[in-house]
Amino acid sequence: MATFDIIKRQRILDKSGCICAHCGKKLTLKTFTVDHYIPKSKGGSGSLDNLIPLCSKCNLDKNNEIYEPLVAYPYINIKYENELIRLYNIYFNSKNKVCRQ
Repeated sequence: MATFDIIKRQRILDKSGCICAHCGKKLTLKTFTVDHYIPKSKGGSGSLDNLIPLCSKCNLDKNNEIYEPLVAYPYINIKYENELIRLYNIYFNSKNKVCRQ
């Protein structure tokens, strides 16, 4: 499990205004979990644009799934939506590439 310094944790939590990006539950620096939007098991990175704040229940429920960001994360601040959409498109476009000869 990765650990993040207090500055990085605050920047992640600020992405949703101190609430769970999925369910809207109030979070603090001590109570939120850091989720990799594109899971590391699916090639996701630990970069700030791939990290979102979730409550522990939502993080556990998500497991290693990748959800459409505008549907699954209604509480993410609008300025971070484009980051998630970009990652979503990159991931699914790379999975759907067809080898042409």
